[in-house]
Amino acid sequence: IQTTENKAEIVSIAHFLSMPMVRIPEYQRPYKWEEKNVVQLIEDIFFFRHQNGYRFGTIVIHVNELNENNQKVVYNDIVDGQQRYTTLRLLIYALHQLVNRSNKFQTSTIVLLNELKTKLDAIDLNYKTKSSIENIHRNYQLIKRSVQHFDDETIFNFIQKFEVVIFYIHDITEAFQF
Repeated sequence: IQTTENKAEIVSIAHFLSMPMVRIPEYQRPYKWEEKNVVQLIEDIFFFRHQNGYRFGTIVIHVNELNENNQKVVYNDIVDGQQRYTTLRLLIYALHQLVNRSNKFQTSTIVLLNELKTKLDAIDLNYKTKSSIENIHRNYQLIKRSVQHFDDETIFNFIQKFEVVIFYIHDITEAFQF
């Protein structure tokens, strides 16, 4: 009998990308975002940079409780939104590189990105298909070129004020009802 109820919450990009124990289950489709999806995301960030609470959409997470070595381990398995999650990670890596290779950014922006990158580095993304790896590489290069005009305010607002809606489910069969 499942005693934990499903819930939804609205969280910042920083909160979402800082979640521990995130996995993208192997049954998920490969990473397929195309250039047009990435360009639209970056354009949205820049266009809505002065708006509080811009929402990037919905993420569905299966709170997956497993018993590993006689210990309960809870994974946050992304069952819907893995394309967005992966692209947001690429964006953080590109912004991290941008701010650490330039002297035009405030210390607070550098610290924010360094902390977020450290949290992301602790979570492996195991995309195995050739197409996923190629798309990740291609989109990362595109993102690096596309964020050159971002400033402190744009980066801060994107990370701290932009949001996603997360639905937490405890029964994997419910993931397919969204």
